Amino acid sequence: MKKILLTVAVLAVLGTILGVSLKQTSRGRGVKVYMEDAAKQTRLLATVSASGEVKPRIEVNISSQVPGQIVELTVQEGDVAKAGHVLVQLDPQRYRSELQRLEALLQMYRINVEREQVTLKTAEVTLRRQDALHAEKIVSDDLLDQARLNVDSGAIGLRSLGEQVRQAEADLGRARDDLSKTTLRAPISGLVSQLNAKVGEQVIIGTMNNPGTVILTLSDMTEVLAEVRVDETEVTDVKAGQAAKIRVDAVEAREYDGVIESIGNAAVREASVSRFPVKVRFRAPDALLRPGMSAHARIEVEEKKDVLAVPLQAMVRRSLKDYLDDDTGTKRASGASGASGAAGAGGEEFEGKDPEREQVAVLVVEKGGRAKMVKVRTGISDAFRVEILEGIAPGDHVVLGPYRVLRSVKNGDYVRRVEKSEAGDDQDSGRE
Repeated sequence: MKKILLTVAVLAVLGTILGVSLKQTSRGRGVKVYMEDAAKQTRLLATVSASGEVKPRIEVNISSQVPGQIVELTVQEGDVAKAGHVLVQLDPQRYRSELQRLEALLQMYRINVEREQVTLKTAEVTLRRQDALHAEKIVSDDLLDQARLNVDSGAIGLRSLGEQVRQAEADLGRARDDLSKTTLRAPISGLVSQLNAKVGEQVIIGTMNNPGTVILTLSDMTEVLAEVRVDETEVTDVKAGQAAKIRVDAVEAREYDGVIESIGNAAVREASVSRFPVKVRFRAPDALLRPGMSAHARIEVEEKKDVLAVPLQAMVRRSLKDYLDDDTGTKRASGASGASGAAGAGGEEFEGKDPEREQVAVLVVEKGGRAKMVKVRTGISDAFRVEILEGIAPGDHVVLGPYRVLRSVKNGDYVRRVEKSEAGDDQDSGRE
């Protein structure tokens, strides 16, 4: 009896030693991972990024309304012109000659009017005499009728000449206008952002099929916009009045404050992607900005404070089958079909879904040295972290990587916390 009791005691001690040894071994081996404790962030800012170019709110292309040769350019590219300043002078000689010809033609028409007025007065005097003589039976009816016809004809001729005078005056007004258009003045104050012509070149006017010569471009840089294009999947989050940060490639040392001014209603197709134009106004533009510079806007669409968040790299999508495996590696639910198994395990949430194909967003957390997949509900995110609304609590040990481990680890696998440098890269599974 003593031998039996002694044997049982020895076996119990050996079992305890073996259990402790196995536990220590399991903790000392397994998947090497690096982690972070879930914690609340004082501020989480969701942003939408978009790229585009710098443009002035008001930009005017200076073109000529009359054809001609450029004889003088008073500005160079980069100059600042004030409203009313002479920018371009076309050769006016042709238009000046036409103006003089029309002035002479108008004067001739006016002389003809005076001559016709005299002729009409003479016809009226003759008519009165013939009428008096006819009353005394001295002249015949034919002579009286002829006198009346001469008056009527003179009146018609005078009206015709009057219309010729008005037509000549209109032609003269157009000629004066054409002559004035040979001098091109600045309609606004602004920067000469582009100069496309030189002295001696011929400019042409625009038609339906020809835009004509754009001599130069004036840009009012007192109000500057960044016209960016936002992806269709994010444009619904963008609203007028939201703040934005703008970086301009050519001005590396500064980040500009901006505000959303308008969102386009029609998408612009770029390859296979639809993007919407969004105008972001610079709050305080400076002289370093130039039209056409590349701009990148970070639009602040939502801000939250004191929220639970984890790094974006911790979020993975795993199959529903992997998620439903329990800590020992066996399925939580049994059933002939995947759909019934999923329904039995997770309730109505997964009813009718195929565990082999359905994917869920999960975090891998460390529970007592073993991996555990946790389905989470997320909120807003910034460039580095995502808000966690449900699934974990502050202080939970969240596995960040390596990524290869996050994609392959199973519920119940042993994990060992190490520094990131020891965990290996994505090409290394991290197992010893």
